[in-house]
Amino acid sequence: MDACVRSGNLTRAHEALRQLRASGLHPNVRTYSIMIHVCARGARADEAFEWLERMERAGIAPNAVTLSALINACGRAGQLTGPRGAFRVLADMQRAGLTPNVITYTTLLDACAKACELRWAVAVFREMLAKGVQPNDVTCHALFCGCLQQGALHA
Repeated sequence: MDACVRSGNLTRAHEALRQLRASGLHPNVRTYSIMIHVCARGARADEAFEWLERMERAGIAPNAVTLSALINACGRAGQLTGPRGAFRVLADMQRAGLTPNVITYTTLLDACAKACELRWAVAVFREMLAKGVQPNDVTCHALFCGCLQQGALHA
């Protein structure tokens, strides 16, 4: 299934899941997270939410990796706000007692920057710091590119 993620091929991922079930194995949190990640690669947030719902119906609780992948799907689809938006997923994640990590925050920050919502990207960065999450090179690059894109850097 990891190959499906790299290729972003949802059809192959469905087939791999079908074969998994046919062999008597059951999907777990990692399996569902992979399916959500494949949806994210194709900016298919609605399908990603469908996988989350299937996961929950199967009695499997999402983890931080699952919800970070869902935030990625929302971001790539341009769904930052609303009931199926990236910020809602982050809020739900925190309400569930899951701790966002550097990947979660960086994914959301990058989505904000790419959507030309620099104030939101900066707010995510500030929240990240306030929560004690250390930014990495990818975080800084995403914020820097967002600032460049918006002309917010001055010599």
